[in-house]
Amino acid sequence: DIYDTLNKSKYKKNFEVIIINDGSNDKTKNIILEIINKYNNLRFIDLKLNYGKAYALDVGIGDSLGEIIVTMDSDLQYSAKNIITMINKLYEGYDLINGLRIKRQDSIFVKFFSFIYNIFLKFLFGLNTKDIFSGLKVYKKEIYNLIDYTGMARFIIFYCKKYNFNFTEIQIDHSNRKYGKTSYNFLDKIILSLKDIFSLVFCIYLGREKYYQLKQTINSIFLILAIYQFFKIFLFKSIVFSNLILLLIIFIIFIIFDNIVSSFYSSKIKSNINFIKKQFIEK
Repeated sequence: DIYDTLNKSKYKKNFEVIIINDGSNDKTKNIILEIINKYNNLRFIDLKLNYGKAYALDVGIGDSLGEIIVTMDSDLQYSAKNIITMINKLYEGYDLINGLRIKRQDSIFVKFFSFIYNIFLKFLFGLNTKDIFSGLKVYKKEIYNLIDYTGMARFIIFYCKKYNFNFTEIQIDHSNRKYGKTSYNFLDKIILSLKDIFSLVFCIYLGREKYYQLKQTINSIFLILAIYQFFKIFLFKSIVFSNLILLLIIFIIFIIFDNIVSSFYSSKIKSNINFIKKQFIEK
């Protein structure tokens, strides 16, 4: 459907379709290998391990040849005809077009959770977008190239806001999921949401430089408080053990937290994608 829609449009000579198999153990790979030779612009990337949607997007976008990226979930809930409309809209002077699922065909639980989560993120980060995590987006690759970390492509709207790119939403079709079902329960969604917020804060709104400045500020405050306590002990012979213990506990907690954040930054370096592509991909 995607291929046929694009092939019948004015963009028929300037597109490629990249299908990514994220380590699935169903018949996806065999089906794609059977049809891949029938289409000139169809490419297939087979991840040997399951890295998740975020990393799969990184691999596909990083391997793409064009200047305009279209990301679309493979659960058949999105219509290929909306892609043409969104690309046309992009050429009106926008850098990103987000698909707004106006009649979303998901369960009441999924829609309610998504509604609350979108409101929270819009309030927290000042976004006017109504459907932040829509599975259909069209944008310029130059925005993606500004991302320094792996697994952040699905936060592309936040990068648009950070770097003042021009983006908008248009209404798109959304259908019931025909095959399979989501593997996320309520607890999974809560954990994923917390991970998302952690990633947004430390990768987009802080980044390494601002976090380093924040860490230096906190270290300076601890140093000042420690010097103050020692002055009280040696000059005024005043010892408040509870204050010293509290200060030590807070400092230890900060050290642990800093190690977690530092490990997080290291694991997010975009060069990891090159390792994945070299070791675990077949084309």
